[in-house]
Amino acid sequence: MAALYENASADEQSGWRDLLTAHREQLREWADSYPPTFADKHALVAAEIARLEGRDADAMRLYEQAIRSARDHGFVQNEGLAHELAARFFTARGFDTIAHVCLREARRCYLRWGAFGKVRPARTASSASPRRTSPCISRRYHWRARRAA
Repeated sequence: MAALYENASADEQSGWRDLLTAHREQLREWADSYPPTFADKHALVAAEIARLEGRDADAMRLYEQAIRSARDHGFVQNEGLAHELAARFFTARGFDTIAHVCLREARRCYLRWGAFGKVRPARTASSASPRRTSPCISRRYHWRARRAA
C-alpha cells in the first residue's frame, strides 16, 4: 500500500493514508497482545507511514526496530523485507553506503529463508528501479539509477 501511495492523486493518498493508519492501529493492538508475532510488522508499517510523512528520524528508528524484532523472533522473511525497505529509504535520501549494507542484509535474509527468486540477478537492474522490474534483489543494482528515476 505504501508503494501505491507515492504515485496516487491527493484524494487517493488520503484514502491510502486512512487505510495504512487503520492497519497500523490493528497491528498495534495485536503487537500489544503478542509482541513476538506482531511487533516487527507493526514497526515496519509505522516506519513506512513515517517515511511517507517525511519523519525521517522516526522512520530510521522504526526500520531498525522492525529488523531487530523480526531477527529476535525468527521472522527472517520480515527481517529481509525490513532491510529491503530501509535500503530504498536510504537510497532515496542519497545514503548509498548505508543502503548497500541494508540491501546486502536483505539478500542474506532471503537466502536464509530460501527465497532464491528474490536474490537472482535482475535482467534490467542497471536500467530501472526495482519497483519497475522484478521484485528480486540484485547485487548489480545501481543505486544512482533509483535516484534518477
